[in-house]
Amino acid sequence: MIRILTTLVVATLFAATLEPAGAQDVLYYKFDAGGGRKVVNYYGHSGIAPLEARLVSQNGYANSTLWATGNPGSALKGSETVGRDVTLVSDCYPQHAGSFTIAFAFKNRRVMTRPSRPELVTAGGGSNLNRFICFINSQANNNLGFEGWASVSSPATLQTTPDVLTPHYSRWVHVAAVFDNATRSVRYYVDGQLADTLSMGNYTARLQAGENPLRIGFGARDGSVDIDEFRLLYRAATASEVQAWAQPSHFAADGRYGTACYPRGRSVLLESNRAQAGLPTPGNGRYALKLYGPVGSTFQLALGTSRTRLFSLPLPLDLAFVHPALSGCVWEADADIALLPGAIGATGEVTVPLPIPNVAALAGFRLYSQALLTNTAINTMMTSNGFSVIVGR
Repeated sequence: MIRILTTLVVATLFAATLEPAGAQDVLYYKFDAGGGRKVVNYYGHSGIAPLEARLVSQNGYANSTLWATGNPGSALKGSETVGRDVTLVSDCYPQHAGSFTIAFAFKNRRVMTRPSRPELVTAGGGSNLNRFICFINSQANNNLGFEGWASVSSPATLQTTPDVLTPHYSRWVHVAAVFDNATRSVRYYVDGQLADTLSMGNYTARLQAGENPLRIGFGARDGSVDIDEFRLLYRAATASEVQAWAQPSHFAADGRYGTACYPRGRSVLLESNRAQAGLPTPGNGRYALKLYGPVGSTFQLALGTSRTRLFSLPLPLDLAFVHPALSGCVWEADADIALLPGAIGATGEVTVPLPIPNVAALAGFRLYSQALLTNTAINTMMTSNGFSVIVGR
């Protein structure tokens, strides 16, 4: 698999433009890295939310395992015991007056030993009326409940009907809630199928801002619930979208992570040509990476299978030991696939073709990349941001 990709990557020059930022796709966490304490937001190119979120262990369990077997790939792991929580924290403060969609898959690895109300997603702060909460109502009907979904005067809780607690002990369950102001209703899907349509009454959907960030997997009273494929959109998703998300398969995605490092007055960016060529799906022969930087810079582009190691060295790594100009610049990509040399010409950009073979077995393959640049005209070295590519459908 790796050899196939290596032989097809060739450096060449072309002109292209960046994908325009989307207006409504906010968060997409795949949890497919399976290591480290950062998670890429694959909707980060929309510019609404940060490119990454961080994993935080609560109650002093700083070294607890953060990852579980996902649906497929890996997933955010819930705690092993009551009071031991692993939480994804996103510094995205959701404040949106309008329709929105929340979707994710979840599974519990042990039967709850006492009544509890694990909060799967929370956002904002203050009272429950303006703090969005998605929780399992295990004290009553084993269904999902939502609080803080509208204005501060809205009903405290919106209850769905289906029992999702029972099946989630034995398998992954995908749920999606579409809060649609156009129809004044909430369409609730289980495993891609419409399971409930709830009326908003005279209220409209709204996510309130607060002093607290968005948290995923914060089961304060019983946090053994694993979560995968989390999405938040500032729009009402369609039924076909939800049905596609519910399929247990690898979804193609790419996105930036980390931080570029360059002197004032310059810029460096590593992206893809997804706007022109589409996502990295098997058979997409037009897919490519795009590197933007100062004219005349030479570069080394690392392509690897990890963002937590560089061969035997743990990452992230401060590059001060390479050159004083790189002090504080962080490296976050392996080079076990290839280290490609090149130069940035008069257009200030270079295209590195990365055609994806039409091989189904490539689904789920992860590629991490980052560039180290040298510019003799300004006598300095620079680094790009990291870039993550996941092959899928």
